[in-house]
Amino acid sequence: MKKFLVFLLFVIILVGGLVFTCPTKQQHVDAVMNEVNGLVGDAASDIGIDTDSGWGVVGKMAIGSLAQNYLESQLYYNNYFVFSTCQITFNGKTSTTSIGVFNHVFTTSKEEMKKKIFSLDFIK
Repeated sequence: MKKFLVFLLFVIILVGGLVFTCPTKQQHVDAVMNEVNGLVGDAASDIGIDTDSGWGVVGKMAIGSLAQNYLESQLYYNNYFVFSTCQITFNGKTSTTSIGVFNHVFTTSKEEMKKKIFSLDFIK
């Protein structure tokens, strides 16, 4: 009986910790934006644009601002109390972009995100 009570107390503390450290929508948006900014920088360097000076900085800021506004309006936040997810819908297909637990947000890999972004109809 004592082992059961200790186990029950452990489970209650664990679930309580999960509930109180469940990431917010803004944390998900920030994590996804970090990945998107990395993709923008990679794409710019692939075509020879220096994003550290001049017009490259301006372009990166403009694209980042547009992406931030789009993600804030289009990401659907699901709070399951012990963890959270964010999903986005493109062309009728819903895709999970991030999963959050213990105040940390895990995003899909850069390669997976790149496939999702470049498979959109409006980019083709």
